[in-house]
Amino acid sequence: MIRSASGLLSDRIIGLYRAFLESRLRVLGSQLGAEEVLTERIGQRLALVGVYLDLFYAPFRFYSDTTVSDEGWEDDVRESEGGWEEHRTLLALTDGTCVSVREIRPEDARALQRLVDRSSDNTIRLRYFSPMKRLSDEMARRFAEVDGKDRCALVALDPEDEEEIIAVVRYDREGNTNRAEYAALVEDRFQSLGLGHSLTRALIQAARERGIGDFEALVLPENKGMIRLLRSLEFPERAWTEDGIKHFSLDLFPERASVSSDSH
Repeated sequence: MIRSASGLLSDRIIGLYRAFLESRLRVLGSQLGAEEVLTERIGQRLALVGVYLDLFYAPFRFYSDTTVSDEGWEDDVRESEGGWEEHRTLLALTDGTCVSVREIRPEDARALQRLVDRSSDNTIRLRYFSPMKRLSDEMARRFAEVDGKDRCALVALDPEDEEEIIAVVRYDREGNTNRAEYAALVEDRFQSLGLGHSLTRALIQAARERGIGDFEALVLPENKGMIRLLRSLEFPERAWTEDGIKHFSLDLFPERASVSSDSH
C-alpha cells in the first residue's frame, strides 16, 4: 500500500518529537545526577568542617617534656633521640590536610633554617621586620633550644616529610613577669588554612598553665593575616601603634578580670 505524503510527514513529526523527548529525559537525568553529586560533596564538606572544629579547639596539656591531648584523638607517643617519650597530635586544616604537631627539639635547628629558606621574601619580612637571606646558626639554635616553661615553642610537620617543619609558634617570657612575647611563622603554602590559629590556641593553653597572663605581639600594619589571627582568638586586647609598629597585648585570663569586677 502506498502511504500518502501527509502520512509520511506525520510519522516524521512523531519521530522527531520522540527523539526530542528522549534527549530531554537524558538531560534531566544528567542534571539530577549532578545535583546528587553536588549534594554529596556539600555533605562531605560540612562533615569536614565539623571534624575541623572539633580538632580546632582540642586543648593541649604539657607535662615537663611532653605534650598530650586532653581528647583521645590521634595521640601518637614516640621515643625521641633524647630517650624521653614524645607525644604528637594531629591537626586538621580547612582543606582536609592533617598535620602532626609536637614541641620543638634542639635538633630542629636545621629544619628551622630550611623553613626560612623556603619562605617567601614577604613572609620573612613580615615575621622579622626586615629582609633576611638565611637564619643564622646562632639564631636557629636559640629558637630550637627552649626550657618548656619560660620559653616554649610548637612546630607543625610537613605531612609528606616529617623531617621538615612547616610552621612554628613560640612565646618568650619577659623577665620575671607574667607577660610573654608571642611570634609565629607559617610556610606560604600552608597559610590561610587555620594552621597558625590552631597552633596558637595550643600554645596559649601551655602558657596559661605556666602562669603567663598576657601575650605581647609586635606586628607590621600591613600584616593583615597576623592581625586577623590575633583578633580571631577572641581574648580581650589592647592595641596601639608606636614607631610604625602595631602592638597587641592579649589578656589570656579574661575570667579573672570578670570575677574581680563581679566582686566589686
